[in-house]
Amino acid sequence: MTWILLTLVIPLMQFGLSWWFSMASVGSIIGIVKLRNSSNIVDNQNPILVLAIVGMYMAYLAQSFGDFHSFLRVSREVLILILMSFVANRKVLVVNLSMIRKYSRLLLLISSVQLMLTILQFVLLQNGRWFGPPEIWFAGRGSLIPTNLDLIYSYIRPSGSFSEPSFLGIVCLTIIVISIPRLGKDRIFRIIFLISSITILISQSKSSILFLFIILIHIYRIFRGSLVEKFPVLFLGVLVSLALIYTQIFSRIQGSSSSEISINNRIFIPIKFLLTSISDHPFGTDFYGRVSSVLDLTTGLTWETILHNSIYNLIFSYGLFGFVVLVVILQLFRKSFELQVYLFALLLQNGSFLDFDKLFLVLVASVLYRQMRNVDEEQII
Repeated sequence: MTWILLTLVIPLMQFGLSWWFSMASVGSIIGIVKLRNSSNIVDNQNPILVLAIVGMYMAYLAQSFGDFHSFLRVSREVLILILMSFVANRKVLVVNLSMIRKYSRLLLLISSVQLMLTILQFVLLQNGRWFGPPEIWFAGRGSLIPTNLDLIYSYIRPSGSFSEPSFLGIVCLTIIVISIPRLGKDRIFRIIFLISSITILISQSKSSILFLFIILIHIYRIFRGSLVEKFPVLFLGVLVSLALIYTQIFSRIQGSSSSEISINNRIFIPIKFLLTSISDHPFGTDFYGRVSSVLDLTTGLTWETILHNSIYNLIFSYGLFGFVVLVVILQLFRKSFELQVYLFALLLQNGSFLDFDKLFLVLVASVLYRQMRNVDEEQII
């Protein structure tokens, strides 16, 4: 029942009263408590995890010792790193086909509602109108909800029940990853996969589109023997067609210049400052000291402009120890290609990876994925 409840929370996960008290944080606590009695999987990365934790606090001491606000931020990120490691190293309950059917109906409902809401938003946005949850629902994270001025002067993309299009895309990617183990056995999961893929394309989340095609290539490679005559040709054909529609229509609406700016700010521009930052600040730089400051005086580039990539956030925050933290994260699900790709997609998401929303997504995605993969096909209740 717990995982059914947490599945229902997925479209509401950003709602809450505050940063610390949201559906994602409460849901994460419930899920972790549920896992506490599960057997432990032998973990060979404990020494690396300890090194990462020690390094994060050393970075705090070097940057802003005595600043309680910074201490709380580092402690929160340490806590979430530990909890993610805990989640990754717990065996999950082997469910039966009856439970899988319940999951499938819920995921179909969630993905269908998101698709309909996304289509409605896309149509209304062409006329300068917005329909979606108000900013106050988003626990302090609703600053990206469009205002009247945004609707007049900015290009706005659909975001479903979430605060921004990229988060809608990553949630759809979550549902896709959960569905992968059942694609060759249940038609309903192929429908869920297709619906979520269409939603990603309409959301125009470039990162999610990239990882969607990586997953498609992987799926075709592992399932081509059993599905080649049933599904993949049609599925890939539909996705390629939709991708062409996206390229020809949506990109023209948005304009190529803003796309290039977004990609540069997220990936390429931070590289220019990475080596200099590590050389000058091997223990990283204080988050609160840099977040609103100017990075490059000649161009007026600010730190806030480029901090849209969790990988760079970790390295700029913890310096050399940021690479150790990345090793811990990328080894969490080292035996599952799908979950590792998913982790990397989350790392390219806005903001910090070590936050409650990412913890909730990792928790639900990993547990449901492993339940789908390990389902007892014989036991039907």
